[in-house]
Amino acid sequence: TGKLDFKGPFSGYLIFFIPKEMAASLAARFLGMDEGKVSQENVNETVKEIVNMIAGGTFSHYDESEVFHLGIPEFVDPDSVRDHDPDLENVIFIPIDTLEDRIGLMMVIGN
Repeated sequence: TGKLDFKGPFSGYLIFFIPKEMAASLAARFLGMDEGKVSQENVNETVKEIVNMIAGGTFSHYDESEVFHLGIPEFVDPDSVRDHDPDLENVIFIPIDTLEDRIGLMMVIGN
């Protein structure tokens, strides 16, 4: 689970959910490595880079005249995300079914 805070015309954070096995496979592909040689640190860094890329791409399409400041992506324990109960009126959650598994993206605005 990767998390990235953002500030701009509205503020909040993005969370990217991905199963461990899929994250390891994706990290191996990103890094051009054999999946068996990918470390947990490689996986964590890849997940953080993916949430950074998603945020950058999302906000670049929002409004070219607006500026968003992205925080430093972090790898977080998914249980800590579940323990946080954001105001559901300010949450966008997008589940994505892939050929391999299910991933998800959540944007929380105003927290």
